Amino acid sequence: MKKIPIVFSIDHNYVMQAGVCILSLLNSSNEEEFYNIYILGANDITNEDKNLLQQIIQVYYAQITFITMDDRFDNVFEIRGVSKSTYFRLMIPDLLPSYDKIIYSDVDVIFQSGLGDVLNIDLGNNYLGGIKAIGAENIKDYIKSLGLQVDKYINAGFLLINASLQRKDNLFNEFKRHLNKQYQFQDQDIINIVCKDRLTFLPLKYCFTQKSYELYYTNPKRLFSVFSPKEVEEAFTEGIIHYEGTNKPWNGFCYRYDNWWRYYKKSVFYSEEMHFQTAYKIQYPTWTLKKILRLLRNFIRGDYKQ
Repeated sequence: MKKIPIVFSIDHNYVMQAGVCILSLLNSSNEEEFYNIYILGANDITNEDKNLLQQIIQVYYAQITFITMDDRFDNVFEIRGVSKSTYFRLMIPDLLPSYDKIIYSDVDVIFQSGLGDVLNIDLGNNYLGGIKAIGAENIKDYIKSLGLQVDKYINAGFLLINASLQRKDNLFNEFKRHLNKQYQFQDQDIINIVCKDRLTFLPLKYCFTQKSYELYYTNPKRLFSVFSPKEVEEAFTEGIIHYEGTNKPWNGFCYRYDNWWRYYKKSVFYSEEMHFQTAYKIQYPTWTLKKILRLLRNFIRGDYKQ
């Protein structure tokens, strides 16, 4: 049986999403895969939260270990309502010293297949593997201002971490130098800056974002300029659906929201009240000035051109 270490980092507000995410992973995997799941939790994770997550894995080949993080990230820069728990991933190699390679994933995802093949990817002398950020072209000036190349900027929502090499080179000391800098994309920027030119680019199926899905129908040339048709096909059928950005399936309508709800309904977190409230938001959407401006911005950038 293949043992697969995977890490999620959350605070109390994302326990439900973590549970749904983990359920989709275990349900989509085969019996030859055993998951060592590690939850890097903020100090607001309760015993009830832990018990609910333990219930998720009861009938599967998996175990969960909870690691309560200390206060070293309490004063880091936060933006767009993204909590400090996003920075926890920077410490993964030091927190789990027995592994040479470790998988990290955000929890706003749904898995469509297992991760048995990921650990076979050769990272060589690179610090980690990640997926090229398909939306990077929209922020190219910002990325260039960081001293980075747009076509080499990765999305940190799914990472294959070369833990042994990061420990050997004391990489967390480099990460720490950037913790209080006001980067627009926080730890994702830090990872791209520190690991510049030491990145392995993973197939699209390991982080198939809403943006990628949208481009397939609205501007396929742009998507195929970054990823091959074979990569895109694999992403559709077996890829990890990443609900990046502000549109989340538990708050309203978004691309492939039904995939998330399929697992939410099967989970111990299911609530009829939340189901009704979300359905109401979809049926009677609220158009704020912010939403209208975002749609206009996307149109001007060409995201909806054929």
